[in-house]
Amino acid sequence: RPAARADMLSATDPAAVAGELAAAGAAAAAHGAGLRAARRYALVGRNCVSELFASIDAGLAGADGAVAASPQAALGDAVDGEWWDGIPFVSAANVDGAWHVLGHQTWPSFRQQRRAARLARAPGAVAWLAETTTVGAASYRAGADDSTFLFFTDDAVATRPLFGAANLVVALADSALGLATWPADGGRRLRAGARGALYSLPELAFLNIRKGTTAWLGADEISAAAWSRSTSSAP
Repeated sequence: RPAARADMLSATDPAAVAGELAAAGAAAAAHGAGLRAARRYALVGRNCVSELFASIDAGLAGADGAVAASPQAALGDAVDGEWWDGIPFVSAANVDGAWHVLGHQTWPSFRQQRRAARLARAPGAVAWLAETTTVGAASYRAGADDSTFLFFTDDAVATRPLFGAANLVVALADSALGLATWPADGGRRLRAGARGALYSLPELAFLNIRKGTTAWLGADEISAAAWSRSTSSAP
């Protein structure tokens, strides 16, 4: 509802208005810098894996902020926390070698659950190929920040370099198209293509970084995913 404001600046004093604008701009810049410092994301240096270790260290820390020896000993030897520990398979190997691991569980992603269900209903090369592509996967709806790619490679190890090469070609082509669409989309397509090319390079060496995101789910999909997650964890 409309409400009266008594703290608005009067436009009759240009110097005061300019000063307030400058102060507001400085406050916004400082707030943005604080958010970036606290919540920044880096592919290797500060990602979901490194933050798991940071959360564990925080939980083991004593009053002085240092990790207490006794809880660390109960967990196992300390993981060094070098930048390469942010790579998932490297951190997993380090944890297996340093901590007292009692077992392993694999929780499939939503796309993997839907993929398995589709292949169970209609096994065969056609369904497999459809679920391996971003245009044919039943559960994939690209998010606004997704990079450009054609093939999922997290489930295809033997064919990963071939799919990675196709992803690289598609991403580079999208980047070239992005040069033409830059005035209309502010460079969004160009950035997506460039990221797609970057993330496709490890696939040429049988490594997978990109998984893709699911931008939204229907109510029936949320219920199905919750039920599957509660019953499908496997050792």
